[in-house]
Amino acid sequence: GERISRQIHHGSNSFGKVDGGRILGYLHSHSDDGLQVWWKASLESAMVFLHSKISSTPDESFRCHQMARDIWAMWTHTFASKRASECILLTHDKAACLERATWMIKQMKPYLSKLQSAREGLDRNEVIQAYFNQVPAMIAAQCRELANVTSVDPVKLLKLRGLDKKMYENIAKPHGEDMIRRKRAADTARSRDILKRAGAFD
Repeated sequence: GERISRQIHHGSNSFGKVDGGRILGYLHSHSDDGLQVWWKASLESAMVFLHSKISSTPDESFRCHQMARDIWAMWTHTFASKRASECILLTHDKAACLERATWMIKQMKPYLSKLQSAREGLDRNEVIQAYFNQVPAMIAAQCRELANVTSVDPVKLLKLRGLDKKMYENIAKPHGEDMIRRKRAADTARSRDILKRAGAFD
């Protein structure tokens, strides 16, 4: 809906924010399983473009990849929002925050593995895999910032090793933390500066 609205009113189909109040309202209206349904649906939706019947059809593959990109861009904006993060991560309770964040990141592991082993070119520019690294980094950062919970470690929870670990530490983590500080995604120039400061070009 946001993408269509911006195309009509602004001539661009990009979007760059979420409504923390609406997220809060949704979670409060589905207190028992709302987040689980939302999170698991997001994870499954990110895999549609990998399905053999979809990936063999370029137009369908492109549309499904765009859908996944929109969904996970939304999650980065969600965790850039203090209000949304407080609600989702239960930051008023340290134990609950740790449990919630750990559950969310662990749920991502098998899906990230599918992305890592996907046929080259299916995940265009590896953008969905990048989101699957950046979102855990933002979850961990908000746990530290809002609940003083420092034990959420995406590297361990996602079992990242070698190049995958380096990509998380040098690319995903600094981008996620920068987005939380600035409340918006980095443009190309900002991204290069973040990578330079993180030592990604060393």
